[in-house]
Amino acid sequence: MKNLQLCIVSIWLLICIYYIPYSIIYKNLKSLKFVTVALILQNIMSLFACNSLPGYVTSFIILYKEIILWGTVIWTLIIRQKIRKNNFLVICFVFYLVLSMFRGNVDIYTKFVCFRQLMTPVILILYGRCLNISQDEKVDFLKFIINMGVFQAIFGIVEEFILGDKFWLALNISSLFKAKGFSRWVIAGMPGNYYSADFYSIIGRSVRRLVGITTDPLLTAHFLAFCIVILLFLDVDKKIFKIVLLSIATFLTLSKGAILIVAISFLYKVWIKNRKVAIFLIVFAITGLVGIIHSNILRTVSIHLAGLTTAAESISIIGGGIGTSGNLASLGGKSTTSGESFFGMILGQLGIIGLLLFIWMIKRMTKLLFAEKNKIYVYAIIAYIIAITIEAIVSESAINFVGSGVAFIALGIFSVRKNVNKNKGVLL
Repeated sequence: MKNLQLCIVSIWLLICIYYIPYSIIYKNLKSLKFVTVALILQNIMSLFACNSLPGYVTSFIILYKEIILWGTVIWTLIIRQKIRKNNFLVICFVFYLVLSMFRGNVDIYTKFVCFRQLMTPVILILYGRCLNISQDEKVDFLKFIINMGVFQAIFGIVEEFILGDKFWLALNISSLFKAKGFSRWVIAGMPGNYYSADFYSIIGRSVRRLVGITTDPLLTAHFLAFCIVILLFLDVDKKIFKIVLLSIATFLTLSKGAILIVAISFLYKVWIKNRKVAIFLIVFAITGLVGIIHSNILRTVSIHLAGLTTAAESISIIGGGIGTSGNLASLGGKSTTSGESFFGMILGQLGIIGLLLFIWMIKRMTKLLFAEKNKIYVYAIIAYIIAITIEAIVSESAINFVGSGVAFIALGIFSVRKNVNKNKGVLL
């Protein structure tokens, strides 16, 4: 098994070495598809590297996609030597992040990983805005995402019902979590989040979740949810079959966030067609959600809410600085909140100013998509970004590279209103 993993990861590394300069220079649909595949396979390839190669190789596999993202943005900026006014809020948010790096008594490693987490949606959006993608290629990209989702769903179902825990134990999944510094979340060789305790009070045991090729049920769930949202607004072959397959796989992940995303996106589609019906469904959904929260059937809901409430208890204008709040900050022992809320994490580190800048930035980029509102599939991006932002209020894992990363890239791509220059790109 170790030799097989070494062979696979070695081939993958050779492919990556080729695509890093290619993607940065050409910024085309081919490079975009590679980045998408790289995001999905990041963890499984990192796992293979953990089991067969030195630790620094694992770090490279985790970070090489960011070499492409940052490299593309910087290269485009060098060529164009111009920053568009639409990116003013993005630049303000980045500038504020950099200033916040100099506040807070936190070790440099914790500051770095928290800065990287906060920069995730920013660099993905900017990367999307740099690409040389035509209108037809944008639609092709959405269809490619759906196909990747179908692959993930099929693999996930096989993994859930046929391969089981033995598959992950044979791959030594715990080594990946240890390499990332998350060893405390591993129980008997298996990551704790592979099982859900939400229904423990009803059935008396934890329930196995669909994990998928991303090696994480939450990441798989968010990617599958984006595929479902695209299918709600885009006409493709075998649409009903794909929606059913992806919905089954998403449900099996037992991800409340992914189900929330699909529900919000569906309500958004109804809202576009009939606002009265949408209002009725929204009231019905909120009533049911409040009932579920009060009944405490879903045990982890209160944990997610605590991440926001603890941040609100010590709320400040500028926050405590990078690395002082959230799950990643807790690894360094410096977190001032309970974690589990992206908004709470921002509030704790960047304060009210940082949170307002973040929301304003996302709102501005989303608003740019309405310039193409005659194309109904554009609403898929809008719906997902709205839904993931709402989920981020109570979930720190909502915004990430692997699960929701392609959606923020799509936001960047579709926020460009003019035709691209095949030589220079469109940034900034």
